[in-house]
Amino acid sequence: MLQQLLANQRFPKVRFNDFKDSWKDYRLGEVFDEFSVKSKRENEYKLLSSTTSGMESRSGRVSGHSNIGYKVIDNGDIVLSPQNLWLGNINLNNMGKGIVSPSYHTFKIVNANPIFVNFQLKTEKMLFEYKMVSVQGASVVRRNLDMDAFKKIVIKIPNEKEQIKIASLFSSISNIINNHQNKLTQLSTLKKYLLQKMFI
Repeated sequence: MLQQLLANQRFPKVRFNDFKDSWKDYRLGEVFDEFSVKSKRENEYKLLSSTTSGMESRSGRVSGHSNIGYKVIDNGDIVLSPQNLWLGNINLNNMGKGIVSPSYHTFKIVNANPIFVNFQLKTEKMLFEYKMVSVQGASVVRRNLDMDAFKKIVIKIPNEKEQIKIASLFSSISNIINNHQNKLTQLSTLKKYLLQKMFI
């Protein structure tokens, strides 16, 4: 459904019946407004991390470094890693107010629905675009993002109502996936517990 609904075409082949208008071209620089608000005291907010799997809490992790000067983010902000962007390390923060490493780039979404944009940011087409604007570093995995070229990447965005409808659909599917994954984790834990008790 991501590939069909977010095919990055002016007139996607699959879409909701109510919508006929063409999607418009936007450069990421028109959708992302970069900002940098720094924390002023130790542990001012919860420590978060952006990964290829999504946003994660870093509470409990051992770190000998101060987090004064870390970037303050809020719900709906975009966080990306300039070294691992092409692997999908770009996320919409949904974990509340927090702080992230100053090595991340942080953005506000403008001119678009943040949830809609978030689903579009991890399509195969976008991952390919990130790779094209990233220069390979000392290792194969590490690629350094050319931020000017990144901001010129073009995405297609429909009108506000269609954005909301698509965002709602994918959010519902994601919730179903998360519920099943949680249930699978619980069943795996139960299985492990029973095996330990039955075969002592």
